[in-house]
Amino acid sequence: MKNDKLRHGSARSRAIILLGLGSILLLVTLLITIGIWTLSASKSRLDKVVNLNIRKIQLVNNMRSAARERTISLQHILVVDDESEYEAAVTRMSHFGGEFVIARNTLLALLLSEKEKVLLDKQAQLSRHIGPIQNHIAELIDFGEQDNARNLLITEAIPLQDKVFEVMTQLQDIQRNEMNQAIKESSDNYTTIVRSMWVVTSIVILLGVSIVFFILRMIRRNDRKEVNYRQSIEHQAFYDHLTGLPNRRLLKDRMEHASAQTLRNECLMAVLFIDCDRFKPINDSLGHAVGDGLLVSIADRLKKHVRDSDTVCRFSGDEFCVLLEGIEHMSLIDRIAQSLIDAIALPHYIEGHKVFTTISVGITVFPLDHKEGSGLLTSADIAMYHAKQNGGGQYEYYDSEMNTQSKERLALELDLHDALANEELELYYQPLNAISGEREVIGAEALLRWNHPERGLVPPNDFIEIAESTGLIVPIGEWVLMTACKQAAVWEKKGYGQITISVNLSPRQFVDTKLVTAVEQAITKSGIQASQLDLEITESTAMDKIEKTIDILHKLKELGVHVSIDDFGTGYSSLSHLQQMPIDNLKIDRSFVKNLHKSSKDKAFIQAIVTMARTLGMKTIAEGVELNEQFVFLQDVECEIAQGFLFSKPVPAKDFMTILRGHMDSTGTQ
Repeated sequence: MKNDKLRHGSARSRAIILLGLGSILLLVTLLITIGIWTLSASKSRLDKVVNLNIRKIQLVNNMRSAARERTISLQHILVVDDESEYEAAVTRMSHFGGEFVIARNTLLALLLSEKEKVLLDKQAQLSRHIGPIQNHIAELIDFGEQDNARNLLITEAIPLQDKVFEVMTQLQDIQRNEMNQAIKESSDNYTTIVRSMWVVTSIVILLGVSIVFFILRMIRRNDRKEVNYRQSIEHQAFYDHLTGLPNRRLLKDRMEHASAQTLRNECLMAVLFIDCDRFKPINDSLGHAVGDGLLVSIADRLKKHVRDSDTVCRFSGDEFCVLLEGIEHMSLIDRIAQSLIDAIALPHYIEGHKVFTTISVGITVFPLDHKEGSGLLTSADIAMYHAKQNGGGQYEYYDSEMNTQSKERLALELDLHDALANEELELYYQPLNAISGEREVIGAEALLRWNHPERGLVPPNDFIEIAESTGLIVPIGEWVLMTACKQAAVWEKKGYGQITISVNLSPRQFVDTKLVTAVEQAITKSGIQASQLDLEITESTAMDKIEKTIDILHKLKELGVHVSIDDFGTGYSSLSHLQQMPIDNLKIDRSFVKNLHKSSKDKAFIQAIVTMARTLGMKTIAEGVELNEQFVFLQDVECEIAQGFLFSKPVPAKDFMTILRGHMDSTGTQ
């Protein structure tokens, strides 16, 4: 893979270099083309100027020659005696006069400068004076006055003709200067253009090389960043970001390799599935920073108490896995597992807090438990669950019975998903009896039962925890709430009075955001009085998050319902907390009532609870009352309400109505 990256980077670099060099070559070619075109245009302009001025100079020379020849012809007339020669001289003088005019007119048709036009005007003025003089000289010759003609030629015609020659000389100087100036400017332009081309080309080459160098540098930098990024991605893919431990993906890869090694070396391999006990309460009460710190501390201790050849990974959340390779004896697994439990049990000092926790460890051994490595994690997880169920802080080895129990639980969970829709759930009711007076039935606690189509009546202990862990307890709890309230309304319509109905709220249901709405809807749709509904929460639920609990309880109390603390005495309530909570009843846990008739400690404890409740303005309800002796003591300490088999077991709604009818008959009430 690394070679592929290098080849890819090299190919890309070569492509960039070729592209850069091609761009430079294109720019240089473009500059040269522009320079050649500019030089060509300059040369064309120069040719035009030179050719024009050469033409002008030639025409001026023609004018000069024609003027000279005309003057010579005039002089010749003065000295010839032969008639034919005279005629020939006159003809030549006329011819060259015409040549002069033709050359001059041709010159005037060309592009002239202002100076040239001025000189030609001056020449024209001089020619206008010379013409009449020459004509007069010719007339004098005709009349035989050669001396006068010669004298006029010398004194007037020739001086004026010299001035014309001088004007034409000036005209030619201007034209030569203009041509020389054009040649000089063209030469300067050529030099400037060539120099500019070299300068710009050099700049372009340097700029192109700089750009290529910069691009290559950026490519190398990006390649380094890309390599680092890919390494980071690969690290994130195989390692946990918090603890730095391998994650489950890398663990599975190592398990596949280790299982093959184990079979070749004829030894054992063990997978330890580890879960942190009570992590959630610690994380919730002390904050996520402490929770994360605790996970890091646990990870460090796990790494320190295994061998270098072993693998410690963070599986998920507060779950870890340890892969032990090359095991010769089972005793080594026991020693490592116990050392891990002992190490984690020591106090952790995190963010100024002294934190205690334990771990539950499930162990599976390859190839004793499985012939293939695919089921090891599942088996270790099952064993860990049993270790946690047995109190935590210990390790358990996987056995086939655990798997059977796990499959049984999974099957029960799958069936529970359909139980509500299939109307398999039912409510049983256990009466709440007043301790004073006629032991009248003043209420009923609604208790959930599951009539499974194949298993029959499933005990609550077998499915309530499943419903709680899967979240099914929320819709089931809403159904219980609505059904119980409607049943209370039915009893009232049948003339049994306003029976108080008690409904248990699970921990998950209690913190559900829709709880208050569900309670309000149950009261409204059933038509009962809000004071007839008594909501029960366990003491541990109430004490989990005090501030949040108090807020929820106040919202419920605003609806007008009653609230009871269930299983009181088994949690960690304090008097200060109870004073802050809007509680109506304390339900004394059955564990304190069970031995009440023979335990002085339980008697004292119940006496204290009743006294405290009365002081706080609360009523007390004793659960699990089965013996008359227990009832008598509760009556003596002025406990208000009793519940238990002494009065009735939980019964279906129709049987509970029989209890109500019997009570009315015995008391004579209507």
